[in-house]
Amino acid sequence: MTANGNAQFIKFDASGGSGTIGSGTMEKADTSAYSTARIAGDYAFGAAGFDPVNNRAAIEGRFTSNGTGTLTSAAGDVNAYGTTYSMNFTAANYTVSDTATGRGAMQLAFTFGGTPDTLNFVFYVVNSGKLFVVESDTVSNTTPLLNGVVVQQQIPAGGFSNASLNGNMVIYLTGLSTCTNVPNVPKAGAGLLTANGSGAFSLTYDENYCRAPNGFTDAAGTYSVAGNGRTSITLGGFSLVAYLVNSNQIFLFVSDSNVCSGSASPRQRVPSAIAR
Repeated sequence: MTANGNAQFIKFDASGGSGTIGSGTMEKADTSAYSTARIAGDYAFGAAGFDPVNNRAAIEGRFTSNGTGTLTSAAGDVNAYGTTYSMNFTAANYTVSDTATGRGAMQLAFTFGGTPDTLNFVFYVVNSGKLFVVESDTVSNTTPLLNGVVVQQQIPAGGFSNASLNGNMVIYLTGLSTCTNVPNVPKAGAGLLTANGSGAFSLTYDENYCRAPNGFTDAAGTYSVAGNGRTSITLGGFSLVAYLVNSNQIFLFVSDSNVCSGSASPRQRVPSAIAR
């Protein structure tokens, strides 16, 4: 439990090497936000998951909700099993269907790489600025199971720019890798990304890759931020796509077959408590 009444939890039913494991969060809900009208304004989203044979996929993006069920100015990207495409939206809508539980539904219709697709989600309202989402489509080789979060996007006057990334951010990513011809080996990492506000950054990072620790320090990279928060990132031979939630806060994924995805949040400096 945390001081604000939220909680972190894990699931550990894998005794004897079978069953399932997992982790997640529980957050206090604002029941006054259990309404279609309360979901209004700009939002960013990120979600990831797997298909039936553990191929990994991820999506991220942003949209504007009008408070009546229509989502406009939608933009996004999908990493479909290792290939990244822009999501060109043709329709997007939502509704809070159960005002007693905060349960709702969201549909995103789009094309990627010239292929039409539709993703249907069930969501639960945490508050007017945060939704937990899970895909409700039948899972198949072409439709992975995704879950994630939608959060209020704080767009500055004039839109986002390179200056919106201008300090220290703590980053984490999870995905899958292929190790010595063994596919679907879990991969995870965390680190410190420091952006200079004008398109350059450095990254200090630790990861568990192919069942062994790996890391690097002060690796140099570049980034470019569009007005809607979409950000292109280059680090060595890797390309990443990110969407800003707020200054120094992003959803992101790596544009490769590992489909590592996660988020970055601003690092908070704690004032010294030493008395003088």
